[in-house]
Amino acid sequence: MTAQVWIGLAGVKQQGTGESILEKDKGGYVNILLLANSIDDYRSKVIQFLSENNLELQELEDVEKLSIRLEYHEIEEKLIYLAEVVKKTGIPQFGTLHTFN
Repeated sequence: MTAQVWIGLAGVKQQGTGESILEKDKGGYVNILLLANSIDDYRSKVIQFLSENNLELQELEDVEKLSIRLEYHEIEEKLIYLAEVVKKTGIPQFGTLHTFN
């Protein structure tokens, strides 16, 4: 089975004391795009990707193949660009982070 680009909205918080994209904020929500074969594969890879970035997954919503999302919704150009990066490099990508204190 060929991996496809999947997208989902992750609720995240700081993991440990290392630096992360959250800086001094307590948590946030961010779309994550990565190559996966299933929802379970996506979730597993998200947890690993977040851990590598000193983040912990709190919740995960709206997970689906990007191709399906595009059939029903318009998404921001940045996410389209990031999906192309994922396809070319295989490296997971963060969308825009929305933080809270």
